[in-house]
Order: sequence, then C-alpha cells, then structure tokens
Amino acid sequence: MDKTKIENEHDVYSLIRPIFPDARLEVGDDAGYASVRYDIVLDEYGMVIEVKCTRENMTERKLREELGSDSFHYEADHLFLFIFDKVKLIKNPDAFEKAFRREKHGFDKELETIIIREITF
Repeated sequence: MDKTKIENEHDVYSLIRPIFPDARLEVGDDAGYASVRYDIVLDEYGMVIEVKCTRENMTERKLREELGSDSFHYEADHLFLFIFDKVKLIKNPDAFEKAFRREKHGFDKELETIIIREITF
C-alpha cells in the first residue's frame, strides 16, 4: 500500500494547496526584534500553520520551547501548530495539545495544536 509521507512543511502545503489555492509557503515577516518565517499562510483567513516534525535528536522540552516562541512571535488571528510526531516523542499527546490551545479572547490569537503520529492512505 502506498503511504503519504509527511516530512516537512512542503508536504503539508501540498495537501492544503488544492483546498486553499491562495496558501503561501515560507512567508517572511519582521516581528520587531527579529524576523520570523511562517511555514504556511492563509491570508484570507488570517491564519498561519506552523509545521513541526519530531526527530530522534529532538527532546520534548526543545519542541515545547520552539512552539512557545512561535506562539508568542507569530502575528495571526489563528495559529495552528501541526506536529507530525513520527518518533513518538510526545509522552501525553492529549495534555500537550491542551497546553498549546488558547482562545482569542484571552490571548492575542486563537491557538490550536494538532498532533499526528502516522497517516496511511
């Protein structure tokens, strides 16, 4: 059986592009202190999708730090953190997703986290 591989933001972009043809990949922006690079931007919806793929030499703490930084610096109405946990790094996916979920009225943006471990079509 053929499998759809998700290795990076380009793979996620190729899945999103047919549904959202105006999606843009790797968009740079000035965040004041330093520049940022958004993985996928859907301007029409004020949405940014940040893609993270876990790897053997990554720790869960390092992943949390990267996502915390992205959550703070990224300018968007809606920020989706899409994590492909291919090495099963995240010990408690439900708690992890909950920790990185915010509603816009209590935060400057809506924040949603989606963790995928393996996709087979």
